Amino acid sequence: SAADIKKAGRQARVAANNHPELHQLLATLARTAGMKLPQMYLLRSDSPYIYTIPGGSGTIVLSTGLRDGLEEAELKALIAHELGHINSHHVRTTLAIKYITNANPVFKVLFFPVLIIKLFSGGWADLAEFSSDRFAVLVTDNSEALNVALVRQAVLADKQADITPEELEAYLSSAGDISTDSTQMERHFRIGSFIGTQPNLQERISQIRDYLSSDEYSQGREKMEQLRSRLGGS
Repeated sequence: SAADIKKAGRQARVAANNHPELHQLLATLARTAGMKLPQMYLLRSDSPYIYTIPGGSGTIVLSTGLRDGLEEAELKALIAHELGHINSHHVRTTLAIKYITNANPVFKVLFFPVLIIKLFSGGWADLAEFSSDRFAVLVTDNSEALNVALVRQAVLADKQADITPEELEAYLSSAGDISTDSTQMERHFRIGSFIGTQPNLQERISQIRDYLSSDEYSQGREKMEQLRSRLGGS
């Protein structure tokens, strides 16, 4: 929130002379996506989070807990996902719905169609995540990194997961190849079960897989390749 950013102070602001590697990563992604450079803040926290707040060209808030728990390609994928939210104005839409649905009854009558949207707000939130996942896939050209990042973030956030980084790495590198070794089978089942308990995680991974085989992805990737070629030649 804005209060968290204010409390963190100037040293949390990601800039060319402050957290330069993170700034370069953000700048490259924004340039590739054809977007204005948003602000970014890195807050000291063991909680693994990344989110976007509206205003200006957008602001991404990232925790050190998430940054330190991910590989660079995975962090890049999650930042690209947040750029997708900014690009589609998802946060502003969410805040507008929340404001109107909390307004007085007369105001609600005037905005009745928005109340209908509210009834489906849970579904809309899911669609916003799916849309931003697709955006991240196109901008980074690395769907695998996004899948891994989503799983790693879920494991980092759940202290009861009882999954070590080494176990998760072995699971992810197996790519569905289940060994006959009992220890590996147990690990595969345990981590797979954990993923199934996380809200929308399995669905997001499935949506990404389906997107990769769609005409929409083929067309989007072709446009992104053209953009990358122009950027590379500029």
